[in-house]
Amino acid sequence: MARQPRVPTEEDMNAAREIVRRFDSLPKETCEQMELIGMRYKKINGIPVDQLDDDRVYRIAERLLIHSNRLVRGPTNTILDNIGRLEQTRDLDQREALEERICIQLEANNIPDNHYLVRRYEQAKQAKTPF
Repeated sequence: MARQPRVPTEEDMNAAREIVRRFDSLPKETCEQMELIGMRYKKINGIPVDQLDDDRVYRIAERLLIHSNRLVRGPTNTILDNIGRLEQTRDLDQREALEERICIQLEANNIPDNHYLVRRYEQAKQAKTPF
């Protein structure tokens, strides 16, 4: 049986966005790689980031940057895009189609009811039509 992926928290998403915003590619310098890791973790398996060897720092920074990019550009981002469209759309038929699409995306990605995406969706649904 395949393991279900963990749904990212709001804190995970904020950290991933900050990493992607600051680092468009993997830094070449070890100190910058440590800075990238430090944005998410203070210690790795109980070892402070600044005490890790250079090879390990490189591998962790690389994985963290890849993971952050996937989080930011993954299904969550698509759902956020659709919520943004819902907030801007005034045509009732388009709003209804977007609401249905967002519900399907939330269910397909197993997003729990208390997740920030669901809260954003509910706010967008309740908001009056713009214009």
